[in-house]
Amino acid sequence: MKKRIDSEFIKLLFLTALLVGICLSICVSHVFGLKDTYRKNILDKINAQTRMGSQILCKEFEKSVEIVTAQATKLEHKGGLSQKVIKDALEECQNQNRFQNVYYVNSIGTVYRADGTYFQIGVDHMEALGTLTQTPQIYLETSYANDIDKRFAAVAPVSPSGNLRGYFVGVDRADSVIQNVSMDDLEGVVHAYITYYDGTVIAANNYEQLGKDTNNFFDHLVEKSRDPGHTEAVINDLYTQLLQNQGGICMVPLQNQSIYITYEPIECADRWNLICCIDERDIQLMLRPVIRKASLTCILIILILLLLVAVVWWQVGGDQKKIKNLAYCDNLTGASNINYFLMRAKELLHENAMHDYEIICFDIMNFRYINESYGHEKADQILIALVKALKESFSYNETFARVNADKFVCLAIADGRDRSRKKFVEERVNRFNSQIMVNYPIHIKSGIYRVTNYRESIPEMIDKADLARKSVSGEKVRVAYYEESLMASIRKREYIESKMKEALGNGEFKPYFQAKWDMKNNCIYGAEALVRWIRQDGSIIYPNEFIPIFEKNGFIEKLDYYMLECVFSHIRRMLKEGKHVYPVSVNQSRYLLHNKQYVDNIRKMIEKYDIPTETFELELTETVFFLEKDLMIETMKRLHEMNVRLSIDDFGSGFSSLNILKDIQFDALKIDREFLDETATSKTSEMILKKIIEMADALHVEVICEGVENEKQAQMLMKIGCQIVQGYYYAKPISLSEYENRYYQ
Repeated sequence: MKKRIDSEFIKLLFLTALLVGICLSICVSHVFGLKDTYRKNILDKINAQTRMGSQILCKEFEKSVEIVTAQATKLEHKGGLSQKVIKDALEECQNQNRFQNVYYVNSIGTVYRADGTYFQIGVDHMEALGTLTQTPQIYLETSYANDIDKRFAAVAPVSPSGNLRGYFVGVDRADSVIQNVSMDDLEGVVHAYITYYDGTVIAANNYEQLGKDTNNFFDHLVEKSRDPGHTEAVINDLYTQLLQNQGGICMVPLQNQSIYITYEPIECADRWNLICCIDERDIQLMLRPVIRKASLTCILIILILLLLVAVVWWQVGGDQKKIKNLAYCDNLTGASNINYFLMRAKELLHENAMHDYEIICFDIMNFRYINESYGHEKADQILIALVKALKESFSYNETFARVNADKFVCLAIADGRDRSRKKFVEERVNRFNSQIMVNYPIHIKSGIYRVTNYRESIPEMIDKADLARKSVSGEKVRVAYYEESLMASIRKREYIESKMKEALGNGEFKPYFQAKWDMKNNCIYGAEALVRWIRQDGSIIYPNEFIPIFEKNGFIEKLDYYMLECVFSHIRRMLKEGKHVYPVSVNQSRYLLHNKQYVDNIRKMIEKYDIPTETFELELTETVFFLEKDLMIETMKRLHEMNVRLSIDDFGSGFSSLNILKDIQFDALKIDREFLDETATSKTSEMILKKIIEMADALHVEVICEGVENEKQAQMLMKIGCQIVQGYYYAKPISLSEYENRYYQ
């Protein structure tokens, strides 16, 4: 036992370490993933700001070109270009505070300033100016400056009547324009540059990273790189993309750090580009608070996990018994549950191979009636008493368990004590019943499987014993032994389930109608819609074979709707032909009625076929009310509100028929055929049947007696006041086409 505990402790310790290791790996992965995500977000933001900055610069340059173009146009329309006209134009432009200086250059190289002074430039400058300015544009200009600051010039030709007379020039410091490029919350860590296509620096928002004396951005990168060859390759790619008017992002490893570069062409300035840089160290500083917070969160999670594991370890010892009870005990009765049974049965078969064993599945016959008549509390007390009796009847090398409800399973030595054990348990429970005022005898129904192969799985053994239990149907013989022939029913069920959907799609389910007969007027009164499964090869599967299977697997719901469609289609067809419609009753399963959309579906079908509600009737059995009775009563009321007729089938076959009549207003009730059979040999049954008919008449409920097979039964029913019957004596179930030909021609 100690070894087992040590083994479990080591296993728990290993699992704890594994769990913590996995959690730690996930946390580390999360932190690094978060770091990469935030870095990418920062770079994406810088890239977006670079793209936006390029567009802003382009608009600024375009605005400058528009201003000088406007002044050039005015000069073209003055008629003459006197010195005063030129001076006035220059002053007007200067007053707009767009440019640091404005000039007018005439065709012979005379440069006029806004203050009225002028000077002469050489032929080389004029030729260069003529080459650059066939149209208004921006270009780099240092000719008119007295310092080394780089300036840009917006130049527009003055050409009245198509004759070039000179150029209107606006000059400003390039550094002033780049101040329009904003990096929002990244200001101060992102350095922006306007460069020429070859890397020449035109302007910068901060020369701290580059150095004031550095003239070429690309040369600076190569000079400071710790891998010049790689850097030159990166620059070549950058240069190629800019020439193709494309932007992008790249990383360059410098000697002391790496920098990320985003770049975009300035489209309106020929071969000018905007380049933004950020130091990897600055990114790390920005990420540090996020990484610290994520790391602390992960550490907290791991600490909480360790605390939880410690609590679990502490609880393991004290709660071991409680866990065992939850895993292996039935809460209501205190018996073992199926989990314990599977484990214990396997142990017993292994340890006692010299014994012959049998698996017994059993339940209490009609236990549902006890639940309904005496209540769940007394029913539970009976189960507890049953468990006490079972504990006294089994030895240490046998075991039993409660499976569910009133169903039990046991592994017992096959020593011939089955009957005596069963008798002992029934007597003990019935004696207890008398003490709690339950006047209903307890009888056990059981199925037995003799264990022949000890290597067979326990669940398979239980299934075979349970199959034998389910085969018990009578009151006299309440025990059955498993036989291989029972497997035939399983194979039959599997065959039916494998073919049912295909059969519905192929129309193999055929509606058959059995006429209801008015004995007083000797004519048809209505019909009941039945179903027959006729395979395409002509073979027939009868309702008693497939209906129970469909009720268990839920396919009955689709079949019920299919039958409603067939019946409603028949009624619509007869109405269209102008014929009197005999009302048709259609069976409805409890599974269909439990569908919350059922009433709405019925309403939609009535509207779809546009048929009167008095032309059909929904036929229900009392079993539909065993579960969710209140829901069923509400469903019936809603159907009645739609004027849908309701009938109760097999009336008198159950224990609660009268209660149902009290709770629900039915339009018709059908007397169970077994009730009719008993009247042939019992005057009491005949009297009860007569009183049922009288009661129904008083309640204005129509009575149909089914199972009428001979004249004697028909005469007896006429004598006690039953007018409407159904049975082979008057009409057998026939196909829909034959029914229409016989009764509608």
